[in-house]
Amino acid sequence: SKESPFPLSELPKELGGWTMIPGAQQTLDPETARIAGSSDYIIRQYKQEKSGEEVEVLILYGLASSVFAHTAEVCYPAAGWMAEKHTNDYELTLEGPDKKARYRVGYFSRNVDGARALIEVVYSFRHDGEWLPNAWDRWKKFRSHPGMFRIQIQRQVNGLADETDPSVSLLGDFIPEIERRLAQIPATPAN
Repeated sequence: SKESPFPLSELPKELGGWTMIPGAQQTLDPETARIAGSSDYIIRQYKQEKSGEEVEVLILYGLASSVFAHTAEVCYPAAGWMAEKHTNDYELTLEGPDKKARYRVGYFSRNVDGARALIEVVYSFRHDGEWLPNAWDRWKKFRSHPGMFRIQIQRQVNGLADETDPSVSLLGDFIPEIERRLAQIPATPAN
């Protein structure tokens, strides 16, 4: 479970009206990837064809005992961003029976070259078959379910938005894609 059940690089570069911007794939430095608990990850820039919106997508897989602590409320202030308001949790309804994904939205700002930059961050963790806004209270399950996914979508904004923004739309496209790939993996027999 330390290794991703499928290579994250295989996730689509075109998805639900979004297209990866050519040449806009990034990498984490090895120390940051280690601290984040990553055994596999992608960082891509996507553009929505209809609106022209651009977002940065980080999808990461690793051991839950390391990944769970990396919420936006922890990582962005550590990188010099200031929280603009409290984060809010929402629920996304997906296709299929009892298919819900919970996620969190937060806003962070900092001064860049004398101007205020404001970003929106939408993220969710997948642990033990559930998509959650955080997994702080699940640490007892990490031994029996050691793997965790994290999706984080960041975009520059001019002001605070609502839950129907483009980032949530893309989150709602990526979650079923990951679930579809996980469903195709054969179950391993118990010892």
